[in-house]
Amino acid sequence: FLVFNGDIITSLDFRELIKYHKQKEATATITLTPVDDPTMYGLVPIDSNGRVLKFLEKPRWDEITTNLINAGTYVLEPEVLELVPEGKNYSFERELFPILLSKGEKVFGFPSKSYWLDLGTSQKYLKAQGDILDRKIDFDFQFNQEKVGIWIGVNTEINKSSNMFPPLVIGENCKIKENVIVNNHSVILNNTEIGNGTKIKNSLIMDIKFLVQQLQLLDLTLENQPIFQYYFF
Repeated sequence: FLVFNGDIITSLDFRELIKYHKQKEATATITLTPVDDPTMYGLVPIDSNGRVLKFLEKPRWDEITTNLINAGTYVLEPEVLELVPEGKNYSFERELFPILLSKGEKVFGFPSKSYWLDLGTSQKYLKAQGDILDRKIDFDFQFNQEKVGIWIGVNTEINKSSNMFPPLVIGENCKIKENVIVNNHSVILNNTEIGNGTKIKNSLIMDIKFLVQQLQLLDLTLENQPIFQYYFF
């Protein structure tokens, strides 16, 4: 069966992952992805056959022998669940996988060059948003593409004096008032009203009914938050 971490986005081909798992007759297969800074993650060195040698959590630079990290997608055999205790928090990465290695079970790594991003911070979320808008990963926006790179939901009103610069998404039932500028890599979700003269770039705006005039929003994620925090005089 497959297990996924809930805070990643990936274009991984699961069919290839499962095929690899079966070919290796593995007990557990861990998807691996290369990163530029391995010190921020858990490293997973493998041998020439793909078998996992050990786990190294957030290593120092002098400990690094690979740039492959655990990408948070696994194929596991059902009997693995017998090692998972009931009724308590339990880490696959820090507890289950090291136990499998200590028991001599077949734990393999599946190196992948598919798109992968950890969404653990708002900055990384915005990066994923930009990558999706740049079509680096397939995504169905479920809105009409009014112009190249501009997706607009139904019942959304955009004042003729406002300017939209792709790629961007504006959801349903939104109101974009006068002289608004929405720049690239921005997403405005349903039922949001943008006040006169507001400038938005590389931001995610959601569940906000009204924005005061003359705001400048850059690299932000806003959800039901006091607007005065983001007013730049």
